[in-house]
Amino acid sequence: MLNYRKSALSVGRAGGVVGGDRLPWIGLTGDTDNFAPLRTLGWQVHVYGRAENRLREVCARRGLALHEFAWGAGARQGGLAKDAIYLVRPDGYVAYASREQNPRGIERLFSRFQLKFAAAAEFASLDSLEVARGPSTHISPVSLNT
Repeated sequence: MLNYRKSALSVGRAGGVVGGDRLPWIGLTGDTDNFAPLRTLGWQVHVYGRAENRLREVCARRGLALHEFAWGAGARQGGLAKDAIYLVRPDGYVAYASREQNPRGIERLFSRFQLKFAAAAEFASLDSLEVARGPSTHISPVSLNT
């Protein structure tokens, strides 16, 4: 199975999910699943259970989407840990995983790679933007300043 575990942008472990793994698909009630938010193609945080206020505050301050999903058998069977943090890249792979909702881990990753996020509304007008490499280049709501 393809993974990016050896990437510098892959950190931590929560349950059976390691930074660099593809986010496990989890069916939810109704006809939706945890992959539905991935259609935005933006960086986002997933919590299966309950997100703590300090995590909510960091996500809001950083313009990072936070998705909470009800904890259940599907999440457990998928290898996810209850109330853990999963920072998910636009391609659906996990950049950061932690059982603890201490935002310092995510903040260190943001600082190390100078990740900057913007509210999704700021990128709504970028759908037709062409950059130097041509029209097929995708612009994601993050910048990597290296």
